Amino acid sequence: MATDDLARLLAKDEIRELAFRYALALDSRDFETFAGLFTREGVFEGVLTGATVGSAEIARSVAKTFKAFGATVHFVSNHVIDLESDSTARGVVYTRAEHEVDGQWIVQAMQYWDRYELQDGRWRFAGRRLLAWYAVDKLDRPLGHDTMRWPTAEVARRTLPEAWPTFAVYEREKHAL
Repeated sequence: MATDDLARLLAKDEIRELAFRYALALDSRDFETFAGLFTREGVFEGVLTGATVGSAEIARSVAKTFKAFGATVHFVSNHVIDLESDSTARGVVYTRAEHEVDGQWIVQAMQYWDRYELQDGRWRFAGRRLLAWYAVDKLDRPLGHDTMRWPTAEVARRTLPEAWPTFAVYEREKHAL
């Protein structure tokens, strides 16, 4: 195996683990570790937090949001990583999150659109945008467009699948198929 191929595999593995460490930091409420997963100038766009800039501010904002939750469980699954250079990459991560909040068990299907950068010898999030299909009580069904049902906050309509440009084209043209 060529050195370049090995370096690419190692970079992808470190980036993949970054997403796992993100989930672990959230569920264990380790916001110091969480902050270190972002570049110093990192940007996070969340469903409940809005856009936040800077690793320390991102951690503060997310910690504040998590005060409303009891236990949480984040399951990370599909992770597509495209290396752009030796120090930058983009990725898409599927996640299922479960949150104990106000006597309900909220289940959320979401996807992160990520930008990664190598900073101080480690891969970190340079940008992370959370998009969601739904957030509903475990006993509820996430049908239709009103699928964001957080008990503690007013949340905009779902962002997926409509955020994908290819899905919008498909929706316009599906009756012609």
